[in-house]
Amino acid sequence: MPWSLILKAIKIEGASTHVSAWNYFKREVEAYQSGWLHDLPGSLTVPRFFGAVEHPDGTCWIWLEDAADEIGPHWPLEH
Repeated sequence: MPWSLILKAIKIEGASTHVSAWNYFKREVEAYQSGWLHDLPGSLTVPRFFGAVEHPDGTCWIWLEDAADEIGPHWPLEH
């Protein structure tokens, strides 16, 4: 079965380093690392998480499943 990963790089630039700020730059990384996203209600799912690395400059890399669907990039309103 063919598959691929997405490497997402998240920078501090233009974002906040304060956990309570609306634009906290590591929120997505920490949500995946916490395990909280593994058990969402109903049919709600997120791409599988394969790992994260925080670099000395503060940049975070996260490896995620390359999630695709049969609908394509432009979802109809009913979806």
